[in-house]
Amino acid sequence: MDAMDRPHVVVADDHPLVLHQAAQILGSLFEVTTVPSGSAAVAATLRLNPDVVVLDVSMPGVDGFRAASQIRVSGSSTRVVFLTSHVAQDMIVAAIALGASAFIPKLRMHQDLLQAVDHVRRGGMWFPIADVLQRLNRPAALQHDLQLHESDHTLVGGVTEFLLSAVRAGQSLIVVATDAHLQGFDAELRAHRVDPDRLAAQGRYVQFRATAALDAMLEDGEPDADRFESLLAPVIERSLAAAISTPAHVAMFGECAPLLCSRGQYAAALRLEDIAHEFQASRPMTLLCGYPVDCLPLSDDAVRASVYARHCAIVPAA
Repeated sequence: MDAMDRPHVVVADDHPLVLHQAAQILGSLFEVTTVPSGSAAVAATLRLNPDVVVLDVSMPGVDGFRAASQIRVSGSSTRVVFLTSHVAQDMIVAAIALGASAFIPKLRMHQDLLQAVDHVRRGGMWFPIADVLQRLNRPAALQHDLQLHESDHTLVGGVTEFLLSAVRAGQSLIVVATDAHLQGFDAELRAHRVDPDRLAAQGRYVQFRATAALDAMLEDGEPDADRFESLLAPVIERSLAAAISTPAHVAMFGECAPLLCSRGQYAAALRLEDIAHEFQASRPMTLLCGYPVDCLPLSDDAVRASVYARHCAIVPAA
């Protein structure tokens, strides 16, 4: 691809080594312009109109947050990604308030920066923890997200934070997961003084075993939209009626598609994601899908990219 045809990214950081590393990482897919300050990032963004601007949070003078605010006020359509050494939930929430599309710890720059910027320039989001997903101001049709994980422990911890955020907001929960994960979520909820049995009695917590749910969604071994609807639509309606949030909302976690991936049925997994997305888009619900990273073939970029493209916000494996 000719350099003039490639998407353009501006990267701002006051450390030359970080700029050099970021340019090397991003250079395989993007035309990259590096600048040493927040003020230079604003000027370059307004002059070049890049697809994405990557901002270090802590820079002398105009820091990343001030630069993002100035870019936003200018009316620029450039999407903002924050790259920082300091990761705290309040900082991520502040970034979201400024309209950021991604927040990447510098410790994970080599693992996440290229994929995150590519996902962002295609319209997606990328955040390091799942509980901030509830704070994203998004249309109802764009609340289908992806949690990657490298172990059962990291999945249970990350998804529990997502579930706790929903409970605190008064939403109902639906969880479609393996037996081990269902047990893990219950234990973690109790550890945070949330009684899953009480939530279930209130109609605000429904669990499905993933293998049984997947079997109910398949027709002759292929995902079927009518079967999906028959299984979940009545549960969603009851869960919305039980929710105490205003407006009523449901937070759902599921891991059926990865079961298909584990069998090598990637086309079927993508079809199931398409069905789930259409289902989610028409209802007041957030859907978080959990994928183990080893179920996506590292040798097949097309499969991984297709899974990513079917989700709005991605939470990378810790």
